[in-house]
Amino acid sequence: MASSLIQRAPNLAEQAYNALRQDIIAGRLASGQSVIIEHLAAQLGVSPTPVREALQRLVEKGLISQASTGRWQVVELTEDYVRDVFYVRGALEGLAAELATPHMTDDALNELRQMLDDTTAALGQGDFEVYTTTDAHLHQLIHDAAANAVLHNQLAGIQAHIDLIRGYSQRHAGEHVSLSHQEHYHILQALLSRDPAAARQAMEQHIRNACERIVKLINFHGETYAPFPHSPSR
Repeated sequence: MASSLIQRAPNLAEQAYNALRQDIIAGRLASGQSVIIEHLAAQLGVSPTPVREALQRLVEKGLISQASTGRWQVVELTEDYVRDVFYVRGALEGLAAELATPHMTDDALNELRQMLDDTTAALGQGDFEVYTTTDAHLHQLIHDAAANAVLHNQLAGIQAHIDLIRGYSQRHAGEHVSLSHQEHYHILQALLSRDPAAARQAMEQHIRNACERIVKLINFHGETYAPFPHSPSR
């Protein structure tokens, strides 16, 4: 089911693109689901033309595929897809951590440590939602400190795929979230030590580990890890 009606404005195709992109990331348009332009247009309250333009953009982004028959389909969340995205992500995010390390301020790192500690407490209460905010903050902090426009653009190019996979993981919260949270402390420790190589290694290993946990989660066909929050080692 697509999202609610979009607001009318001159650029309806842009609005349709944003709405459908969010629906894919949020799982409202499910992995592998066939989509029909006329149905989406009716749900969004627009004509088929802006929806068709939006779908073409989503094809370019790799979130929608179009068969030779004209059939449109949401990208399938498969083991190969997750590994393809996260292996590239790991290399890029590892470089970002390496470049960011010398530029991270003490205030920023202290704030990050407090966020991680607050998240530890929340996970201990079975509250997984706060992890999403902390995870996004950690990665954005590193991206900003890396201050590399080319790297930023490369990450932006795969962000929708990262968000799609990460969204699936977070909607099936459990022990895998707690394990990822532990690894955030390892990244923080490398940043606090001002060790660029260690920061890169910690980040790359974190992304690889997250990849394998998500692959395992997908292979459970709807089953999830049991919640297993505990205090991370630091």
